[in-house]
This record gives sequence, structure tokens and C-alpha cells, in this order.
Amino acid sequence: MTTVLLVGVGAVGARAARQLVETPGIDRLLIADARPARVGEVAEAMGAKAEIVDWQAGTPLPAGVDTVACAVPSGDDITIARDALDAAVPCVSASDDTLTIQGLLEVAAPYAPSYRLGRLRLTSTDVSSLVPCCLAQAGEWWDFVPAPR
Repeated sequence: MTTVLLVGVGAVGARAARQLVETPGIDRLLIADARPARVGEVAEAMGAKAEIVDWQAGTPLPAGVDTVACAVPSGDDITIARDALDAAVPCVSASDDTLTIQGLLEVAAPYAPSYRLGRLRLTSTDVSSLVPCCLAQAGEWWDFVPAPR
């Protein structure tokens, strides 16, 4: 059973939620967002696989999370990535902001002796890259997945 924690349900997060619940191999989608009304709308639209969780960055991940997908404004994913890495859970960021990416690399550096190690995957804001990265549980720790052209 694969459980993904999706943080953020704006435009990118809502599209990611739809693709995640429709992806074979993902059995459960936990959805967290600072906007209760919005997270409720998205979770209801996603059906039985989706659950709302009251989770905030800076707190331990919910039990059973296999990977974290960040679809939050640039910079907000840095603390989320740190939380995931503290729990030894892979984290995917949809940020394409160069300062945010640099911040994510700096956050992950202590978890790995070199930049080839670390459970952090960076994608563009294209949702088609976010979903496969959520499924990637093995392989290189550092990965950059460019958006399809």
C-alpha cells in the first residue's frame, strides 16, 4: 500500500491530486492545505482514496506516509522537505524557482555525504513530472526531472 502526502491544493496541487488518485500503485492520498474549505473541496472530488489530514510543516509526518509531494508556493516547501527527510521519506517538490531549489539542496545536504545521496526529487511545475517522481521509491537520491516539452 503506497501512501502519498500531498501538501498544497492550489492549481498545481489539485491537478496532482487527480493524477495521484488515478495512478495504479498509489492506494491512499493524504491531502493537507492551510485552507480548510479548499482542501475539503479537493478531497471530496478525489473520492475514496483521498483523505484530509490536519498536518502542518514543522511537525512529524502522518504515520504510514511513503512519499511527500509538495505543491506549495516557492520557498514553502523547504520546511516540508526537511520534515520528510527527518522521517527518511522521499520528498518531491514541484518548485521551479532557482532560489527555492538552491534552498532545497542546502536543506538536504546534511542528510547525504554527497549530492548524489538524499531523498529529494526536484521537478518542474509540470504535474506530469510530479506523479512519476512520487512513485519512484528507489534509485538515485538526487534527481532532477525536467518538464516534458
